Order: sequence, then structure tokens, then C-alpha cells
Amino acid sequence: MSGPAKGTFRLLANFNYRIWAGGAIVSNVGTWMQRTAQDWLVLTQLPHNNATAMGVVMA
Repeated sequence: MSGPAKGTFRLLANFNYRIWAGGAIVSNVGTWMQRTAQDWLVLTQLPHNNATAMGVVMA
């Protein structure tokens, strides 16, 4: 078999790469959760669901 599919996941054979990739996935998921929670708190806790505050936080 030839082409890009042959070696698509060959980097996963390297232990150091698996450690790095796993850490990157965990870090990204944590960042997304934190940003979502922060946006949710600003939206629900400020009076009148202030759209300007929400825009500032998301920017």
C-alpha cells in the first residue's frame, strides 16, 4: 500500500511522542473547559445578561 495512509500513525510508535501528544490533548481539553466555564459564569452571574461583558471576556 502506498500513499499517506501507510504511515499516518507511525509517530505513535515513539514513546516520547505519545507522552507529548497525550499531554497536549489533556491540556487543550482543560483549556476549553476553563474558557467555557468562565464564559458561562460571566453570562449567568452578571445582571441583565450583559452582552458587552460577554464580548470582552470572549475577546
